[in-house]
Amino acid sequence: MVVYNGAMGHVRLQSNYAHAADVLGYIAAAQATDTCALVIITGTEGGGARAPGALMAVARSGESAGYVSNGCVDAAVILNAQEALETGQSVQIRYGKGSPFLDIKLPCGGRLDLLIIPHPNPEIIAEACETLNRRDQISLLFGRDGSVGLSKKDHSGTGLRDDVFQASYRPKPKLRIVGRGTEPLALARLALASDMEVLLQSPDDALVARAAALGAEAERIQPGQSLTAHDGAFTACILMFHDHDLEYDILIEALKTKAFYIGALGSQKTHDARCAGLRQGGVSEADIRKIKAPIGLIPSTRDASMLAISTLAEVAAAFQEASA
Repeated sequence: MVVYNGAMGHVRLQSNYAHAADVLGYIAAAQATDTCALVIITGTEGGGARAPGALMAVARSGESAGYVSNGCVDAAVILNAQEALETGQSVQIRYGKGSPFLDIKLPCGGRLDLLIIPHPNPEIIAEACETLNRRDQISLLFGRDGSVGLSKKDHSGTGLRDDVFQASYRPKPKLRIVGRGTEPLALARLALASDMEVLLQSPDDALVARAAALGAEAERIQPGQSLTAHDGAFTACILMFHDHDLEYDILIEALKTKAFYIGALGSQKTHDARCAGLRQGGVSEADIRKIKAPIGLIPSTRDASMLAISTLAEVAAAFQEASA
């Protein structure tokens, strides 16, 4: 996770820089003391490590964040970005099929088109960081002339429009895990390692402390507390209680949100009883069908680590489907 504070020029790095928010956060921090170039994939053909819209940042020193391909390609990109920083001119580069760089090969005869923008507008970069950190979606507009613009409303896709390349970026998926026991901590640990954001809520003080030590946002709640949920469209809510009487009010609140995934721990028999209780509480069938249970892609797993893997894979698939 990258947290950028525009007023202080501060950045906290805990990331593999695969996500646009991380690369933009790196640029925002670097521009406070140095110059930086932004690299955007504008087109691909054949197999490729990244999709169009993927970002990379290169500082004058050659330090970089993010990636566009494999080692030899990225090394060449760094050199080209450093040259662009010296000239101050944006540049379009192609690697692979149809490229003048015959010594750099791509697998399967593929092609990779890049736009390198030196000194991207720092105000736009800062606004983009702040928008993503607020967990709102953005679209960035990259001009061949080196201009960078931002749209918070038009997210009609990624592609080239005349001389402007538009790319849409979503916040990282966030997991709100509510429960107690071993399973919530296992899921939180795996989600953090997968570069997701995590909020863990539990009535267990020790669990809250351990989640916070891992780097998750953690909050102690009272047993049976009804939480007012504010899950956005990029948040998954996962209830992991073995005492299922504690989950009803929490689940009802979660169903009022825009969460892209709502899941609950337990067997099919447990879920049937859960659904019956929700019906008695006046919850509609349409809302009940939103609940994924039993959670996970692997049925009947009773190992916390395997359940975490199984659940996180299901959440990732739901995130991709919701954003398609």
